[in-house]
Amino acid sequence: MNSMKNLIVSGQKLYLRNHVWVRLIQSPHLNTNFLWRIDVGITDRGLDDIGDVTSIENFIGKSDSIDRSDASSLNNQKLKTGDDVLKINWDAHFISAADELYHTSWESISDTTTFVSPLGGTLGEICLEDETMIDSDTTLFTMRTDNECIQRRKGDFLHFDAYQEFVGTSEHGKFYEFDHSS
Repeated sequence: MNSMKNLIVSGQKLYLRNHVWVRLIQSPHLNTNFLWRIDVGITDRGLDDIGDVTSIENFIGKSDSIDRSDASSLNNQKLKTGDDVLKINWDAHFISAADELYHTSWESISDTTTFVSPLGGTLGEICLEDETMIDSDTTLFTMRTDNECIQRRKGDFLHFDAYQEFVGTSEHGKFYEFDHSS
C-alpha cells in the first residue's frame, strides 16, 4: 500500500490509519518556527466507532500544570506526537442478542474516545461550537507545526485513495450500518 509518496499540497486532506484526517495549510505569516497550520478531524470510518456524543472535554494533556478551566491557557500549549488533546464521551446501543422470532435484546454502553496530537507542535484551538454534533467534515482542533515535524511523519500520511484502500481491508467500526438499499 502506498503511503505518502507525493508532495504535500497545502490545503489537501491527508489521512492516518487511526481514522483521523489532517489538513496541512502552509502559513507563511506565522512565526518562522511554525510554518503550517494543521486542522484535525475524524473520518467517516472513525465515526463508526463512536456512538452519540454526550460531551467533549477540552485538552486532557499529560501536563498537570495546565489550568483546564481556562480555555486561553490551552492555546499555544506545546504538544508532542501522541499527546492527548481531546476526549469525546459517548453513549450507544447495540443488539446484544436476537432470535429467529425477532426478539431483540439491546445493550447500552458509554465510553470515551481520545484524540491525540498527530504531530508535534502547539495547540491552536478546540473548534467545536456544538459539542454534540460531529461529522467527517468537523475540525476537532487546530495546531501549528514546522516542516521538520511534518517530514518525520510524512510516511504515515495517506492520500484519499490509499486511505480508502486501507479502510476496505480493515474491519468495520463497532456501529457500522450497512446500507441494504444498494
